Amino acid sequence: MKRIVPILIAAIAFGGCKWLPSRRKSKVIRPSHEYPQNWPASAPAPAPSPPPTDSRPATTTAPATTATTTPSGYRVIGKPEVVAAAMLQVNDKFITLEQVLHPIRRELMAAGRGGGGDFRRRAGALIQAEIRRQVQQTLILEEARRRLSEEEMKFVEKELLRRHQQALAEFDGSETLLAQRLKDEGTALPAWQDEMRRALTVRVYLERSLLPQVAVNRKMMWDYYNGHIKEFRRPATVEIQLIEVPFSDYVTTRPATEAAQQAARRKAREQIDAAVAALAGGEDFAKVAGKFSKGPMAAKGGVWPPLERGSLRADAVETAGFSQKEGQVSGVIETPTGCYVVKTLRHRPGEKAAFEQVQAKIEAKLRMQQYEKISGEYMRKVYSRAVIRGADAFEEAALDAAVKRYSR
Repeated sequence: MKRIVPILIAAIAFGGCKWLPSRRKSKVIRPSHEYPQNWPASAPAPAPSPPPTDSRPATTTAPATTATTTPSGYRVIGKPEVVAAAMLQVNDKFITLEQVLHPIRRELMAAGRGGGGDFRRRAGALIQAEIRRQVQQTLILEEARRRLSEEEMKFVEKELLRRHQQALAEFDGSETLLAQRLKDEGTALPAWQDEMRRALTVRVYLERSLLPQVAVNRKMMWDYYNGHIKEFRRPATVEIQLIEVPFSDYVTTRPATEAAQQAARRKAREQIDAAVAALAGGEDFAKVAGKFSKGPMAAKGGVWPPLERGSLRADAVETAGFSQKEGQVSGVIETPTGCYVVKTLRHRPGEKAAFEQVQAKIEAKLRMQQYEKISGEYMRKVYSRAVIRGADAFEEAALDAAVKRYSR
């Protein structure tokens, strides 16, 4: 027996053993896109309309290659032996083209309406972002399902029901109309609910796991307040009433000749002089503005919302508004584009918001910053254990499909 043990050890060392795992079959190549380096740290947001289930296409065979590990620590297989270009493998799960293209269909349609030869660049950015979101969700989902409590899963179902009812309300409570809309968008109610359930499960799990690690105290908020004081300064503003008569409203020929422009100036001046006369006769400014002004606020008595310096294109009008006392009315102000009369209603001096007024805003911002940082660290750990197959081919296939469907 003592002689058999060394013999077995020697046999295993030189010849290998079929009962021991072999590493020679790991075939990994370096892709042109190593997604996790620049992937968003925040958790994936729920998608309003998930894609329909896609059938798995015929597979293709690619030659074996050597292994490469990305700086993020996980392995990416660019050309696997048996993974179709129309599918992206994330560990033992698969992401289809429809899962990526369907949630961003409206954005892709908008990019297609933009025309020009820039569609591939715009669509490529949208597709990369959605692939990242789908991969994030896929990597986290199984762990979330294992670790969430029964009570938390009940919360997911309750939230799913609330969102379903919210969607129904948009169609007057009609399940038929909702189902038809989903069908028109290329999906169905069960698929919509399944994707929403997945997204909610991931969100609840991340919040349960990561939010307890976020801690913000008063000193941190006070330091942020003093270090970013410009964020909390309110600029000086002025409220004005305005009677405005643009010269362009009286130009009768296109293109305008010099004679036509002069005639327009005279008519605009007659209009503003009539407004001034009405004011001098004691008429209310708002009524005069409604009668004589040609500006966008004429129907509101010429009243503009509070304006900061630099808000108006007519500098002379803005200067009058800020320099006059409250209740004061200017004379006729003529600019290269028209004639104006300004009444200053109210001055609001610039001031710094008190810490107590912005404390809640600062706390929310600091919590979000911490959460994003913690999320990023968590995702890097998740990626370090992930194997993603077919990244390059899948992204190219998704882009080609988007061009075919949405480019004009």
